[in-house]
Amino acid sequence: MRSFGERVEEEHGKLAPLFVEALDALAGAPDPEAPSESVERLGAAIVAHLAHEDQVYYPALWTLRPEHRGDLERFVAFHRRFRADFEEIVRLARHDPAAAAERLRAFSQSFAKHEVREEEFLRKIEAESPPEQLRTGIS
Repeated sequence: MRSFGERVEEEHGKLAPLFVEALDALAGAPDPEAPSESVERLGAAIVAHLAHEDQVYYPALWTLRPEHRGDLERFVAFHRRFRADFEEIVRLARHDPAAAAERLRAFSQSFAKHEVREEEFLRKIEAESPPEQLRTGIS
């Protein structure tokens, strides 16, 4: 069984190539539908990932380690903002791929910094906890 942190890091790794694909598509794909499809695919993956964190991993963690609930809830608040920002990128991709690419580049940098902070925080929690306490049971 993997820890919450290991599971989150794995999910972050799966998002990285989708960011590259979406940015490449926005940068000048000959098919006008390609940018929207790539951006929407990335959006679906981001929404699914954030739902795992918000509805599964973090509530379980703050139950096990209530002293970290406030920090975990702050991550959830950032997730709400990321969802809203990404919805705007999807809208832009349909009408102005260049503007969407610019917004997605900024979003990607912000999201990557957020991922690093999450992973560092989860490693900190894991270092404070008995290993068996933070195993997810998810393979």
